[in-house]
Amino acid sequence: ILSGNQPVNGSPSTSEHELLSFGPGGVRIQFGEPSMFGGGYKNMTKVVLTDRRIYGAPTFPFNIFSKKKQFDIPYSSIVSVEGGNHGFSSGMSIKYREGNEVKILSIDSGSAPQAWRLLSDLLNRQ
Repeated sequence: ILSGNQPVNGSPSTSEHELLSFGPGGVRIQFGEPSMFGGGYKNMTKVVLTDRRIYGAPTFPFNIFSKKKQFDIPYSSIVSVEGGNHGFSSGMSIKYREGNEVKILSIDSGSAPQAWRLLSDLLNRQ
């Protein structure tokens, strides 16, 4: 787990700051409701919470093919966040708006409870 108040990707210190990051080891990302047997991305994503958004960056060797973030969710578009157990691991589910749709992102990781608490706190401040 990495945490701290550091600029994101070389951005100036007056803009976005990383608050918490974890992965890729032990992280599973699913687009949709959490499912023990569902597909998703395992051990391929670094999850980053900043003071403005949560995003998932592909890690080596997967970032060779694409630098595009697997997800990038501004806090202003989040509808709800739920923490809990997803099968055999801890996780959180994020419902968010993308255009006219409400989508779900599920993150399973031992670090998910800490991320869920931080994210819930950030959303309550807005």
